[in-house]
Amino acid sequence: MKCSRCGKENPADNRFCDNCGFELISPTMPVPIPAPPAPIGVGGVTCPSCGHSNPADSAFCEKCGVTIATAPPAPVQPPPTPPPPPLVVPTVEGVLILPDGNQISIGARKVLGRMDLAKYASPDEAMWMSRQHFTVFRQNDRFHIQDDGSTNGTKLNGVEIKNQGKQELRDGDEIVVADAVTLVFRGPGTKREVGGKAPARIEITDVSGIGPKRAEQLKSLGINTAQDLANTSSESLAAKAGVSPKITEDWIEQARKLTRQA
Repeated sequence: MKCSRCGKENPADNRFCDNCGFELISPTMPVPIPAPPAPIGVGGVTCPSCGHSNPADSAFCEKCGVTIATAPPAPVQPPPTPPPPPLVVPTVEGVLILPDGNQISIGARKVLGRMDLAKYASPDEAMWMSRQHFTVFRQNDRFHIQDDGSTNGTKLNGVEIKNQGKQELRDGDEIVVADAVTLVFRGPGTKREVGGKAPARIEITDVSGIGPKRAEQLKSLGINTAQDLANTSSESLAAKAGVSPKITEDWIEQARKLTRQA
């Protein structure tokens, strides 16, 4: 067999040329056809170094020997399940919200006075409330409030209603009893969260104009939070704190705004 490179004749069964070592190919010998490379990403793994496509189970590249074994992909974690929304149910009857967040159900008729509200006022302020101070009642599917001839009156949204007869109540109305305790009316159908949190505590120093020293003075008078301040009489506080009623009125108004926003 003649070498195609150097022209030397070689025995017929030689595979390589005796002279130059070149591989001999017989005219009748079929030329081997290399297998096509496996498509990238389909049943194979691509070498990160040379780009050669290797069988899927290869640990090393067939061409350059670089390690190509990879760790199995991490399992995809499902997104966390969001917590269920709070259960919201409608109020089935009218209620009065007390300063501490608790509530009094009105039913068809409710008479309230000193014994019901004294713990939300200072001892002096509690005496300003009458024993039967006001009545809240339901009439023709609407709620009303009426001052029962109290000594120091009842205010509805800042307006005195003593000797004014019955007044219709609407959801969110603010009732101030003898300038000592503030209540909020919530009507039927008002939505509320079951197991909701109690109103957040608002520090007395959150009220503009009350610094640390003044706060200590007010705390010595039993006024520890803005909620306490909101239920305090302006005149009584002015006398005890030694400031003008105008200043205490401003404090109390700010405290009430902060309490409503909480």
